[in-house]
Amino acid sequence: MLKKLFLTLVSVLALTNALAQNAESLKVSVSCDGTVQQALDVLCDKLDVSLLVRSTDVDLSRKVSVHVDGAEVGDVLARIFDGTDVKWTVSGNQIQIYRPQASEPAQQSKARTVSGVIVDESGEPVIGAAVILEGTQTAATTDLDGRWSLSVPQNTRSLRIACMGYEDQWLSLGRETEYTMTLREDISLLEESVVVGYGVQKKSVVTAAISSVKGDQLSGIAPTRVDNVLKGMVSGVTITPASGQPGSGTRVRVRGIGTINDSNPLYIVDGMPVTGGIEYINPADIESVEVLKDAASAAIYGARGANGVILVTTRQGSEAGSVLTYNASYGIQNPWRMPSVLNATEYALIMNEMYMNMGQSPVYDDPYSFGEGTNWVKEVMNPNAPVVDHQLSLSGGNAKMNYFLSGSYFYQEGIIGGNYNHSNYSRVTLRSNNNYTVFEHKDRDYLTTFKLGTNVTYSHDNSKSINANSEYGSVLGCALSLSPILPLYAEDPDALLAEHPTAIRDSQGRPFSIVGDQFAAMPNPVAMLHLPTDDYIQDKIVAGGYAELEIIKGLKFKSSVGADLLIIKDDGYTIPYYMNSNHQNSGSEVWSSISRGYSWQVENTLSYTFTLGEDHNFTALLGQSAYSHGGDYVSGTSYQIRNVEQPWIDATDQDSNMRSASGSPEPYSRLASYFARLSYNYRERYMVELTMRRDGSSNFSPANKWANFPSVSVGWNLTNEPFMADRPLWLDRTKVRVSYGVNGNQNIGSFAYTSMMQGIAGYMLG
Repeated sequence: MLKKLFLTLVSVLALTNALAQNAESLKVSVSCDGTVQQALDVLCDKLDVSLLVRSTDVDLSRKVSVHVDGAEVGDVLARIFDGTDVKWTVSGNQIQIYRPQASEPAQQSKARTVSGVIVDESGEPVIGAAVILEGTQTAATTDLDGRWSLSVPQNTRSLRIACMGYEDQWLSLGRETEYTMTLREDISLLEESVVVGYGVQKKSVVTAAISSVKGDQLSGIAPTRVDNVLKGMVSGVTITPASGQPGSGTRVRVRGIGTINDSNPLYIVDGMPVTGGIEYINPADIESVEVLKDAASAAIYGARGANGVILVTTRQGSEAGSVLTYNASYGIQNPWRMPSVLNATEYALIMNEMYMNMGQSPVYDDPYSFGEGTNWVKEVMNPNAPVVDHQLSLSGGNAKMNYFLSGSYFYQEGIIGGNYNHSNYSRVTLRSNNNYTVFEHKDRDYLTTFKLGTNVTYSHDNSKSINANSEYGSVLGCALSLSPILPLYAEDPDALLAEHPTAIRDSQGRPFSIVGDQFAAMPNPVAMLHLPTDDYIQDKIVAGGYAELEIIKGLKFKSSVGADLLIIKDDGYTIPYYMNSNHQNSGSEVWSSISRGYSWQVENTLSYTFTLGEDHNFTALLGQSAYSHGGDYVSGTSYQIRNVEQPWIDATDQDSNMRSASGSPEPYSRLASYFARLSYNYRERYMVELTMRRDGSSNFSPANKWANFPSVSVGWNLTNEPFMADRPLWLDRTKVRVSYGVNGNQNIGSFAYTSMMQGIAGYMLG
């Protein structure tokens, strides 16, 4: 069993004075087309700093476009707030955004001292709360008794109270000098959680390297694929496109290349492992995306976690009543920069110069007679290529059930060949998420709650292929290299068709020019766009269901099943054609192939969450999982098309030499697993987590089928320590983490361990 050992040490402490003084001059690269809030989020993620901003002071929904490479932080902020009076300070690991107050009369400079105490709803003092005079750098912090004191201008009417875990509140000032303020807990912040393997944890007690992107952060972003959502939002994750073709795949790497033969992360969608990536998901259906980046966080997935794990949670309904949402967008695409190529006159002059430098005579007598010639790049471009997106969702529910239904349609034309139905992409998705509470009895001690849930997703992708990544022979490669002297259409159509009847013609019957032998490797690129192209269709269904029973308070048993079906169909045909001596076809051919992949999974988990005393919090998990994956492939080819308008495979052809068929099954790969996890924290101050998984994979030999994958991680929340009560305002959270884990990779192919012997003539056995 292939294994990887990781030792991760993350220590976040107070920044040094030098860094604090020079934070604004740090260099950073930012690319964002969206709102001010999104641009600030990208900047903060790049710098790994927190953001302090009051939404009533700054228009966070204003649209901005920021694209800088290696610019100072101050310059980036200047671009974001260009044309506004917004100010900022960069100190340590915090960026503070504020709008300066108007200049005050001289009599306002007279100061007075106000003080008070801040408590929570239970009357306990709140330690480390910030009392801020808005629009200035004047602030105070509460001590161990919740007390504070601050000198403010005589006419100050209010102060802002801010503290992590509590709602921001305003303290109205009168003639008094002593005040008592009660803070309300910010439930949304206190309960901020991240999805981990087989469960959910509060962010404050996570001890492993897990990054989270919430669905709200994706508003205003319309990526073609879900994995593009993570670009620039998760540190340590590299996403590169396979090509610029619409709908093309991406390469996702979590902390670099993890294993030799397969470096793709494991994708888990609503608890179900999915094959082929997550491009089938409508980005608007996402509730959150978590990335398990280190060995400790991924060890719970054992033999599949060596390259990281990406957990996708989709949206669910709520009890807030029915909500119908429709979003539509239409955009156009153009190259950000058109390649600069020579016109015909410039090309002729350069060619003459080349030949003269070689001691030969010029090849063109009058270069200026050619004029501009043909700009092949413009000929193959699809200007203002459209992008269309429609989103429709219905969600709602009550105390007994909730639902989320959605549908989407996405269409994108390629900027090269899209107007000829090449390199176009479309996607249709449907989703239904439902949850039911069969019974809920909070007044008894056992069998308190029983819930059921289902998740079903269907997607249909259709893409037209184009040879995109070839230096020679591709449409763009030919457009960049072909002589501009060559005309787009044949100068003597009748003579050309008489010599080459299968020359490619446009919709009006005009034959395209034939490239001479000196450019035999590069045919007419516009003629290439008039050839038939493959029709690539992908249908995917992912379905799952679960049942959860709370046996006693805190003890839950959950059983879930899931299935993943992927069908890929590739249809195409060729016709007789002639583009030049190296690019011609005398016959016709039609082919079709279908590949299917199917997976199923059954999981059972038992979890128990309890507290000893008031400070010792435990969560225990035991689980079992069974997973199976298989598939098959079949293809057929007919070597003579009887009707070009209906390019079908003729299975009734009596001549076996005119047709062929092939197929093969994919061996099943099965995985049996047992896993356990124990999490402990003391007042969310000291945390320990232990994980163990044992996997048995059919991909390995009997002697190596089973392996263990342990992990241990510890954490220390310094922010929750009493001695950190007087920490600087910019120091929001400080945590020290240490982790160790073992991961594996089972993606080596089924039965690769089986020895094989091949007979070779002349070799004698014995």
